Amino acid sequence: MISGSESLTEALRPVYEYWAARCRRDTLPARDDIDPIDLAPYLPNLCLIDVDAASGHRRYRYRLVGTGVVDRMGTDCTGQHFDEVFDADSLATIVARYDSCVDSGQPVHSHESVPIHGREFLRYDRLLLPLAADGRRVDTLLVAYEFEN
Repeated sequence: MISGSESLTEALRPVYEYWAARCRRDTLPARDDIDPIDLAPYLPNLCLIDVDAASGHRRYRYRLVGTGVVDRMGTDCTGQHFDEVFDADSLATIVARYDSCVDSGQPVHSHESVPIHGREFLRYDRLLLPLAADGRRVDTLLVAYEFEN
């Protein structure tokens, strides 16, 4: 389903393949279709992001943040919305990628470089994988990271 999936890194490809195997015909997998035990080797670099549109304005909230992501970001953002974590310039770019995934219902792979909590830059490959309780409307994102040293 993702164009260019052959270009995924070795760390991201298994997470993508796991997600793709849970897609049913023309519907997306639900969060309940994802078993953390199956993804144990990748858990440190995974996040679950809630798509919060209750206010009529879409916001993204960290539901679960892997320990590797916490280490790289320098803080645990669990429970926080993106607009509470990122500066305005970074936020616009990040939200645009997430919106693309939510709107299309398709995975989004990107290479990013963003300033994070006083550090110079954090560089990573990121794979956004849409999840939908009803199979169609994206309500959660499974996010996998591979960080550059």
